[in-house]
Amino acid sequence: MTGCGYNPAGKTRPVAHRGVIDLRGWDFNKDGGVTLDGEWEFYWNRLLKPSDITPSAAREDCGYMTVPGLWKNRIVKGAALPGDGQATYRLRILGGGDATLKTVTIQRVYSAYRLWINKKLVDERGSIDETSKVPENYIFIHNKRNSSFTMNEGTNEIIIQVFNRDYGSGGIDRSILLENNANFEQNMKRSYTIDMVLFGLLIFASVINILSYFFRRQDSASLYFGTYCLILAINTLNHQFPLLPDGLTIPRYPYYLNYITIVIYVPFILMTVKSLFPDDMSIYFVRFYQIVAVLHVPVLLFVDFKTAEELIKVYYFLGFILIIYNAYVLAKVIIKRREDAILFIFGFTPVFIGAVNDILYAMWVVNTTTLTQYGVVMLSIVITIVISRRYSRALWRVEELSKDLAEKNITLRNLDRLKDQFLATTSHELRTPLHGMIGLSESMLEGAAGSMSPEARENLSLIASSGHRLANMVNDILDWRKSRTRD
Repeated sequence: MTGCGYNPAGKTRPVAHRGVIDLRGWDFNKDGGVTLDGEWEFYWNRLLKPSDITPSAAREDCGYMTVPGLWKNRIVKGAALPGDGQATYRLRILGGGDATLKTVTIQRVYSAYRLWINKKLVDERGSIDETSKVPENYIFIHNKRNSSFTMNEGTNEIIIQVFNRDYGSGGIDRSILLENNANFEQNMKRSYTIDMVLFGLLIFASVINILSYFFRRQDSASLYFGTYCLILAINTLNHQFPLLPDGLTIPRYPYYLNYITIVIYVPFILMTVKSLFPDDMSIYFVRFYQIVAVLHVPVLLFVDFKTAEELIKVYYFLGFILIIYNAYVLAKVIIKRREDAILFIFGFTPVFIGAVNDILYAMWVVNTTTLTQYGVVMLSIVITIVISRRYSRALWRVEELSKDLAEKNITLRNLDRLKDQFLATTSHELRTPLHGMIGLSESMLEGAAGSMSPEARENLSLIASSGHRLANMVNDILDWRKSRTRD
């Protein structure tokens, strides 16, 4: 979207040719901004001011250099240029009668530079001095320098002096944008608003997921994902309002928080996936990235900005491996038909696409913008849906179990009544034969059957005493039955 924003459909985008770009037919109000791409005048090994370039001055040192582009290995006067050195870029802009305030946006120039517009020095970064000990300013991906001026009718002149002694090559590595100042301010407000909305959504997702963990401790994925959203929210806010002081690192550089948040949030997304699909992701893979993050963070405190960039590039390379492995894990999840697998595919796919874009963007391979936070918002929606579904399924299972338990309780009560009836009936049926057995045995002991041997009397006494014990037991059962009936 960013790349297509300055090339309106049906409108040929102006291109600089031999140091001149014609914008007299370009309507900034209707057609939007324009990139000043094409051939710029190029003066190698010379730092020229506007007063040094006059129509009558000798122009034998003038060549042409494509912008955007670095000058290393470009052929000038039959020789390849080195990476370090100095040069002057010049572009003449042919404008019409549009007198509205314009803004020039420079995203990346290697490395120190001075910018003149219509013979006025409007911007300067770093030190253009071979003897200077002042370190050059940091070239960070989100840094954009803006200068405003009023375009003259006729010829307007842009001159950029570029001096490089620290980077692999000097030059203008990104397109320079020219647009109405009103459009620039509107775009800045829009960018600010989007970042703040994203920050709010990420904080909301973080709070919701962390609270969900405290309500259901066994769901560790909510804690990990909530922490991930919180770290990404801090990263997003730091682009608009630097949260840490410049002097935190040794040597000083102001982008430490951006780097440590990138390093830290990667293990948390891995831990989230591991918690959601514990049987499909290797714990050793997660441990490896945790160790790498723990080693990176303290090292970044004590290295300069350029070294930090190189370390982050290594981490970005590991990030590509992570994305490939996670795609493999999600493929396994789909094949094995894990619970909510399709939903997670829809949630994680935008995050992976955004991560690939952000890695390429951070390495200056593409000129877009960061997209991971948009994917995370989508993932937050998906995870919220998944959590709601899991809670709904849990409640449904509780209801089903409660219904099943109620049915079993009714069955048990019916069986209990049958048992009581059986005991009562059996007890009544046992009383009559027991009393008969007791009466006969006692009457025989009293001599109703004549004299008996001592052994026979002993057996009859045993029968009578056993009968009394059984009769007492039957009476106890009947008494218990009567008490249950009263209750």
